[in-house]
Amino acid sequence: MQNLSHRRSVFLANATSAVLALTPYAAGPTIDEIARASQLSADSIIKLSSNENPLGPSPRVIEAIKQAASRVAQYPSATCEKLRIAIASELGHGLQKENILVGAGSSEIFSFIVRAFSKFGDKVLFADPSFPVYGDAATVDGRSPLPVALKEPEFELDSNTIAKQLDNKVRIIFVTRPNNPTSRLVPLDEVRKICELSQESIVVCDEAYVEFADDYVKRTAINLLSEYDNLLVTRTFSKAYGLSDMRVGYAVGPSEAVEILFKIRPKWNNGQLAQEAAVAALQDKEHLAMTLQTVHHGRAFLNPQLQDIGFLVATDPQANFLFVSPTDLGIPATVVLAELLRKGIAVRGPPTDWSLDYLRISVGTASQNERLVSSIRNLV
Repeated sequence: MQNLSHRRSVFLANATSAVLALTPYAAGPTIDEIARASQLSADSIIKLSSNENPLGPSPRVIEAIKQAASRVAQYPSATCEKLRIAIASELGHGLQKENILVGAGSSEIFSFIVRAFSKFGDKVLFADPSFPVYGDAATVDGRSPLPVALKEPEFELDSNTIAKQLDNKVRIIFVTRPNNPTSRLVPLDEVRKICELSQESIVVCDEAYVEFADDYVKRTAINLLSEYDNLLVTRTFSKAYGLSDMRVGYAVGPSEAVEILFKIRPKWNNGQLAQEAAVAALQDKEHLAMTLQTVHHGRAFLNPQLQDIGFLVATDPQANFLFVSPTDLGIPATVVLAELLRKGIAVRGPPTDWSLDYLRISVGTASQNERLVSSIRNLV
């Protein structure tokens, strides 16, 4: 035991202060964890806490994984060439595989971008509230996180707000569209202004949820890549394509940027099962259409229902979740969170996330949404 104690102290002595200061990311509970907490059966649980695809993956994905399963003893493609070609073809705009970088989820790519395009002591700007991984990626690599507070209830991020924070140390600007957790979509005109205001910085549009936005093909920042050479767009297969467990994300941008990022990207970080699953997911356009229809209908149902109950709902949600507050009802968000969990319904909220006043509720299937609303009405 003395040896173990000594080794632990060596680890503590050698760990960087930035890493020691980090608070570990609190991931949403799994269905099994929710079942144990609520003392209910796993098949009765409704998980609306992680913004997952309510329909699950395409049947083509399952078949592709089965077909590739016999090859798990072999190393996968280190460059993900087949998948990069498929992504470029799907996106259009004259994009080629040289414009695509694949990583183990877009979260991993954020750290590549910070390390590649900023230096020690530079600033990484992002909205607050937003995805906490931006700040973690900055802190770990000795950059300074620069959160920009969004004012409730609109939670708008605009170019004027960012302009007030710009100086010669801001090197990376994350623009999350739609934003997690507020579900707001920064308009393309504002993205244009941000790119123009910060020509010495890298603007990263994190579009993990963009497929859920109304008329998303016209509203994606992919449309701006030919206009600005300081713009990168990241996306994921975890949400609209239902591949959260496969860990596949990608960045799109100028070929010189992708070439630099490839130097940082670990080799073989995307297994062959994941690569084949992502290709199959892109091919099943019918399943994607059904997913988007389910989310659009569910969002249109939940928004007025929750407002009718008395919840404040962040304006014009465009992702597969809503950002809501029960404070006008005189009920703490922590109470709603705990009572729903007791009924086997998991949503996201305090004390680990954002302020104590807000909850993030994923859009589920029609029956899940109805059960959620019924449970909240009974609670209120």
